[in-house]
Amino acid sequence: MKTTDKIRQQLAENPIVLYLIFINGEIIGGSDIIEAMLASGELLPMLKSAAG
Repeated sequence: MKTTDKIRQQLAENPIVLYLIFINGEIIGGSDIIEAMLASGELLPMLKSAAG
């Protein structure tokens, strides 16, 4: 299943996921988790890896 298909399926099943962050088709978390990952230094390497 393509990433876009996974996202569409998840949105159809639970519209609240619009407020979540997806990286490589995987739900990473909401703003609280993203802020914590940014503060700990985990977010940037994940984003760089996803960007290729």
